[in-house]
Amino acid sequence: ERKEMEIALQTSENLFHTLAENSPVGIFKTNPEGKTTYVNHKWCEMSGTSFYDAQGFGWLENVHPEDKENVRQIWLESINECKGSNMEYRYLHPDGSITWVIGTSVPEKDAENKIVGYIGTETDITQRKQIELDLKKFQTVIQSSEASIIITDFDGRIEYANPYFSENTGYTPQDYLGKNPRILKTEFHDRAFYQDLWNTIKSGQTWEGEFRNQKKNGDIYWERAVVSPIIDSNNKITHFVAVKMDVSETKKITGELIVAKEKAEQSDRLKTAFLNNISHEIRTPLNGILGFAPFIIQPDITDEEKEEYLEVINVSSYRLMNTVTDIMDISLILSGSMEVHPHPVDISSILTNMFKQFQEPCKKRNLVLNLELPDTNDQIILNTDNEILEKTITKLMDNSMKFTKEGSINLGMELIENEIKIFVKDTGKGIDKEAQERMYRSFMQENISNTRAHEGSGLGLSIAKGMIQLLGGKIQLESTKNVGTSVFLTLPNTTVPALTEPKKVTKTTPTDQKPLILIAEDEESNYLYVEILLKNNYKTLWARNGQEAVELIKKNPGINLVLMDIKMPIMGGLEATRLIKTFRKDLPVIAVTAYAQSGDEFNIKAAGCDEYISKPIDKTKLLSLIRQYTMTSEN
Repeated sequence: ERKEMEIALQTSENLFHTLAENSPVGIFKTNPEGKTTYVNHKWCEMSGTSFYDAQGFGWLENVHPEDKENVRQIWLESINECKGSNMEYRYLHPDGSITWVIGTSVPEKDAENKIVGYIGTETDITQRKQIELDLKKFQTVIQSSEASIIITDFDGRIEYANPYFSENTGYTPQDYLGKNPRILKTEFHDRAFYQDLWNTIKSGQTWEGEFRNQKKNGDIYWERAVVSPIIDSNNKITHFVAVKMDVSETKKITGELIVAKEKAEQSDRLKTAFLNNISHEIRTPLNGILGFAPFIIQPDITDEEKEEYLEVINVSSYRLMNTVTDIMDISLILSGSMEVHPHPVDISSILTNMFKQFQEPCKKRNLVLNLELPDTNDQIILNTDNEILEKTITKLMDNSMKFTKEGSINLGMELIENEIKIFVKDTGKGIDKEAQERMYRSFMQENISNTRAHEGSGLGLSIAKGMIQLLGGKIQLESTKNVGTSVFLTLPNTTVPALTEPKKVTKTTPTDQKPLILIAEDEESNYLYVEILLKNNYKTLWARNGQEAVELIKKNPGINLVLMDIKMPIMGGLEATRLIKTFRKDLPVIAVTAYAQSGDEFNIKAAGCDEYISKPIDKTKLLSLIRQYTMTSEN
């Protein structure tokens, strides 16, 4: 009988070892004190620890340093209380790779119900953790997107909408959850329009189009939408996702310009060029944005694909923003609404700054950029509007880089008796003589056909001409085909005495602590973006409106700098800045504005702001300004 029991026990142990060594999960055994006595092959593989090194408490050796103490405490607590354990932790392998596991254990008891050890398993959950991380990334993208994203069930009931949807429509989650998107519906589209949409997406295809919808307050707006089905592993449609971009302002501006052109030049070829160019320059980047936005929420997308799609969206967004800015500028010029604010301006300084600004872009295009200034030590101070002048020169530089594939660009200035001539010369493709006369017209390039090789609205030279005329100057174009182009901006020589005392800029003195920056911004997504940029080197406070900003500065004398949004509820940024400067005159305030029209800088600085930066925020420029105003420096 004893021999049979020994054989049965041996058979049982052999079976256990066979099962354990072939198990897809890690298996371990310990003695009553919790010291490891056995680990299987899978456990060794997941932990990166050998069988012999795992004995005793050696199994803790490869537990991630950040998890080790917590794991040790939980394990010892379970031993002391004679109970099992369940916890998630990481193993750090010698090669630097990480394996996430979930470990569970239970007491092992003998026939007399006495604990003789513990037995447990470890399951590899690395893939699950990566999926959770990817989902969190996708959620962040969706939550911060400036496009409305809606997810419905198969029957069209809304299950989710991102924050921008509420911001744009006025509907809160209590208003829309469980409702059909028809809450936005107007009588503009007929039944067949919506029937086509549902027939398309329920057949498994993607629908694209525009809606004329209505906000909660009754305001009418236009949306460009892409609606796609979500299909499960059984090839069954379970949900639908819609990505929608508000294009009301774009349609309004486009419509106004089209009507104006049709009335002014009904039979002119310019109307056709205008329609083609502006439609192309708006719809092309919109297609990139709306086309790629749905892809980034697909569950099977790789990190490389996601980065590629986000890059397309970013490039398209900046292209669309530049087009809209050009249209607004030309509208202001043609309507006579662009304001000019003359004041003493150092022309050499402007050109030097322009030279620095365009050095890197030219270098990336393998172009040599030269700066040519008069050989004089005297400052050349003109009484003019530096913002308009800088914008004019920028247009010329952008054109030169666009049409110059190799060679050089020369930026400079010549002094003439009664005039100052600023020039941009390039070795680009040049312009035909017959095309030069029409280059100053709006929406025109040398080639106005559908096969033109360069993107752009064709507004560059017309904007430059309008702006330089506002400054009392004129523009001149000289070009030879396949040789190059020179554009001259001639300004009246209204020089004034050199500035004897440069403007004093008060900068805060850093301490051993990180500088404290107040971010006044009503949009949480904008605040989070800036806070992420600053978190490594600065401490931040958040004010959601101008009134809150004023109160926080009164309570926190240690604030070193303010980033002030201009348009906020309750109290705007300009009013808040005026109040702040009454009791913290030396506190630097940098305005952050979504406006980008000429004259903004004058109005913003008149309110007391020391600098301003426009949205979308240029990360490099913002950090440079912050460093400038939070470093010790001579006044």
